[in-house]
Amino acid sequence: MYFNLPTRQGAPGEGPMGDGRVVPQFPIVSPGKIILKSVFVSDLTSTRSGKPVSYTEYKPTFAVCGGIQIEFGHTGPLSDRINAAIKTAPPRNCQEYSTGPDTVRGCNYELNLQLDAGEPIGFNSGRAFGFDFGAYDSSAPQQKFAQPERYGFEGRYNVCPLDLFEPNARAKFYSYLGQLVSQTKIQLRTSEPLCGTPMQDVAGTAQGNWFVNPKEPNPEDNNLALVYDNIDPTKPVLSVGVSVKGLASNTYSFARKSSGAINREFSAIKPDGQVYCFEQLVKGQFASQPVDAITILVALTNAETLRLEARQASPCNASALTFSANAATFYR
Repeated sequence: MYFNLPTRQGAPGEGPMGDGRVVPQFPIVSPGKIILKSVFVSDLTSTRSGKPVSYTEYKPTFAVCGGIQIEFGHTGPLSDRINAAIKTAPPRNCQEYSTGPDTVRGCNYELNLQLDAGEPIGFNSGRAFGFDFGAYDSSAPQQKFAQPERYGFEGRYNVCPLDLFEPNARAKFYSYLGQLVSQTKIQLRTSEPLCGTPMQDVAGTAQGNWFVNPKEPNPEDNNLALVYDNIDPTKPVLSVGVSVKGLASNTYSFARKSSGAINREFSAIKPDGQVYCFEQLVKGQFASQPVDAITILVALTNAETLRLEARQASPCNASALTFSANAATFYR
């Protein structure tokens, strides 16, 4: 499970990207006597500011104790000691992919470097909105995804990183969990579990994660999730990537219903021959806005295949719930 730990943004025009999306850098130190297992080094080229900007970020993975591992995301530069170790390690599992306006080329470097408590690791990179913190435990029960083979160790064994802290610190961190809903307002999560529910698949229904590729999970930007909001778990959300014609990549929420074919709860959508329709949509989490001119059609052709299409029409027309050639297909 990953958390993003945001820090103050700079003024418009500040920062290495020149688009106001700068995050001040702060030092990161080892939280204890742990082993730095590996570092994934990513060379990125971003066009967020309207022109290409290249930089490097690092994702270190640490072995804590037992089967517990933690990861830090969006870090760099790293300490001289860690950089020296990276230079002597061979690159492994190299990959290249795109996500949004970013192109990424990266490799993993296995280090197995012992760190002492308080030893410098480096800094947050300043290139993202915050600093990521994730935790995984191989001794914990596997997350019961509909197709667990799609998910690596991180997905199958993810746990709440805040639960690794002693009770007082854990309670303090829990009190910060929320989502920025305007420039000055934060909506806190108040529903248990406070860490959220990372696995929401309900096998045999539309609820959960769906993929464009029948076998591979990447690139993530292509995929789809029919899940519940991470701050308000009563709110259903269609989290749409870039694979649906006429529908911008974003989250789309709606007022769910427990019967009928319109705005039906995801777990009630089964391969029953029915096409379901979603209307009166609200786009986005930050500065949410109504989307009055679009409806979304969804159907399961079988337990492993889902079709989805966006229509430039609203409200749903119960007599015209059929797909056109523009429908996208997703797989479990």
